[in-house]
Amino acid sequence: MERKLTHLDTLDLQDVVRIGDLLLLPKGRLPNLSESFVLQSAGVIDVNTSETARNQLWRDLLSMEHSYNSSKYEDGEEPGWVENLPIHVRAYLRYSYAIREEDPLRIVGFVPHTGLSYMFVADGLADATHRLFKLGRLQGIQQLGFLQPPWVAMSDQQFVLPLTHVNRYLHSMDVMALSMTMADKLGLPEKERNTVQVAGFTHDWGMPAGGDSVKLVDVEALDEDRNYKRLIRERLDQRTWERVQHEYGIDENTLVRTIQNEGILGQILDVADKLAYVARDIDTCLNVAVGMRHARLDDSDAYVGTRALTEIVKDHSHVCSVWDSVRSDQERLVFTDVQRLIAFLKVRIVLFRELYYHPRARFGEYLISRILVKKLYDRGELTREMLLEMNDRELHDILDKRYGQRMVIRALSLKSNVQSFATREEALAFKADLDRFGVPFSLVEDHLHSIKPGTHFLVDSPAGVMPFLQAYRGDVRELHEMATMLPAVHVYYLAKEEMDAGDRQEVFDFLTA
Repeated sequence: MERKLTHLDTLDLQDVVRIGDLLLLPKGRLPNLSESFVLQSAGVIDVNTSETARNQLWRDLLSMEHSYNSSKYEDGEEPGWVENLPIHVRAYLRYSYAIREEDPLRIVGFVPHTGLSYMFVADGLADATHRLFKLGRLQGIQQLGFLQPPWVAMSDQQFVLPLTHVNRYLHSMDVMALSMTMADKLGLPEKERNTVQVAGFTHDWGMPAGGDSVKLVDVEALDEDRNYKRLIRERLDQRTWERVQHEYGIDENTLVRTIQNEGILGQILDVADKLAYVARDIDTCLNVAVGMRHARLDDSDAYVGTRALTEIVKDHSHVCSVWDSVRSDQERLVFTDVQRLIAFLKVRIVLFRELYYHPRARFGEYLISRILVKKLYDRGELTREMLLEMNDRELHDILDKRYGQRMVIRALSLKSNVQSFATREEALAFKADLDRFGVPFSLVEDHLHSIKPGTHFLVDSPAGVMPFLQAYRGDVRELHEMATMLPAVHVYYLAKEEMDAGDRQEVFDFLTA
């Protein structure tokens, strides 16, 4: 039977919700000074003191926590006076108790736009997975790789690496939490919940240093999904892996199919992954938008994407909360709230169009991966095994040692010109003209991208369960128009004057060697 837990519930949880070794946490905040009078009238705190109101409030909160924790430990129940407290204070005490009672593997206070706050406890499946798959390496791999912010490339701002401080480990934790919450909502058996938990935590396990940017060097060898089964054989202690499978009822073949987004578990993982990276990357862009307003730069064409995101999020503040509007139908995942799904798909398209696939954003990562990293990879100075062992910092150190100090930052700071074309032939002809006119460096991006608008998802409609594509043609047309990226083949080129300032000549020499 499906649970009815929604994002509105998780936004205002009064108690901890446990799903295996995942704890969904109340968002208890500390009371402010005016609210201390409510606590006084409840007979919980002592007002006969000469301390300042602020210090008194902190002292009384500590006293309340101690009294609350003692009652829970000794009696297994909350003290009766809790019922007289304001809602958020009750939530604060329950949150505080949860993170002290359990031994946390990781506490994540809030996943933006999803309604979730969570923690995973140690000595459970998450902990066993972390140790067996050696997932700590993912803390050193940034979520967006070498992606260059288009709002930097299109302005006079100084480039800063990384674009976001979200790493692949945090992302994987988010995916695991979302996957488990959805699986529990669907009422899936424990073995299936365990399988999707491991899949969520390990789906980026085989990510090379440099992330998606470096995968372009050798997609066949470095793609984490297609090599997942191979990595299990190569990199796991098989005896320990067999024990974990037996203890938690995990079938390896089902796990691999889940990673490949097959079956109901694979669909859950696919949606959880999309929700997780969109939720965090929205905030990356919106935080930039706030900074731009302070700098009075938000009217520039460089910030079209952030303005579009702001408009959508203004109307749908929890735009990544569609995890609560799913049900299962004959091993298929079905969305029940079409309007929230549409809002989410719009935000995702804007991120792809204005960040992930924006030509100004891609020049830096293409430059690093397809020239600096690829040269070392082709020569055997960087190998697949090395890239799967190291983190971003170690990769940067190798590039700096080979090409010169701070080469990654210096290369990403280059301001390129870009021309886009509908076909590769037109792009190559333009590049040939640049060569004839003596332009010292040009590069054709030959890895074409198209934005998938997500209209394949199944939805409930008046005519029954069917693909979104068929059920809501007007909305689908709008999404496809948003996702259209023409022209799609980009030529980047650097004028000689771009190399004249400071130490950029050294960068230029390596690019043109």
